[in-house]
Amino acid sequence: MAEFHVPLVDREQESKEFELLLAELGSGRSAVAVVDGRPGIGKTAILDALDRGAHSQGAAVLRARCSAIERDFPFGVVRQLLAPALAVHDPDGMDLTGLLEEASGFGGTPAAFDVLEGLCASVLRLAERQVVALVVDDVQWADEQSASWLAFLARRLGEVPVLLAVGSRGLAPTTGYDLAGELMLHPACRVIQPAALTVVGVSQLLNDVLGDRPDDPFSTACHALSGGNPAVLAQLVRELARAGVAPHAAELAGLAAIGSLVLPVALRNVLRRESPEVLQTRIRR
Repeated sequence: MAEFHVPLVDREQESKEFELLLAELGSGRSAVAVVDGRPGIGKTAILDALDRGAHSQGAAVLRARCSAIERDFPFGVVRQLLAPALAVHDPDGMDLTGLLEEASGFGGTPAAFDVLEGLCASVLRLAERQVVALVVDDVQWADEQSASWLAFLARRLGEVPVLLAVGSRGLAPTTGYDLAGELMLHPACRVIQPAALTVVGVSQLLNDVLGDRPDDPFSTACHALSGGNPAVLAQLVRELARAGVAPHAAELAGLAAIGSLVLPVALRNVLRRESPEVLQTRIRR
């Protein structure tokens, strides 16, 4: 089955925040944002909405998603962000491959100043042609060199139409560079911390996905089962749709039966997105 996407609901405050970010960008100023929260809470959906908003303003959106299994590869996130954009927008500009090969001589240590400066210059050169948005998800897994560069870039944007927006899982990484924590100290940073969905938000989502206005007891039960976590709720609603369960009080028994099967799998899928180190930290808490 194709991946199931939850509509962006119950996110009015978050929407206002990224509207302000886009307004700053549209005025030719830089902007920095951290979308911070626990697994499954909808950070990627918010970053996707920000991505679409930046695209609608004609921005060049440079997108990357970090991974625990790739964080030992120096400049992996930089390559994701810059290689496609430079090939399209600045083919005669900086030799990214050559610069990163030069940087590889620094091994596992942070990159030298001139390498960081060269990478920043490439972004600022792109920003001379059009607005630029760098959107990076799961930065707690970014390789140390890329994380150091992104923090370096944030401190040098000034009055340049560049947006740097990152998503983070709410805990500092147990290894490497705490990019989200560093960016939160930036004087212009907007920190967006999505909360669990309310019962009203769950009701709206059920209506949007199932095409049937839910009864209040059904919405309340779905909220209780999912804890308002959008990722968990997505899997629950997907199975409700597959089973043809209508969101009405008469179907509460069917909801409970489906929930008993779906929720352990959904929770396991959410936790699977954590690194072993972070899981151990959560367990100790």
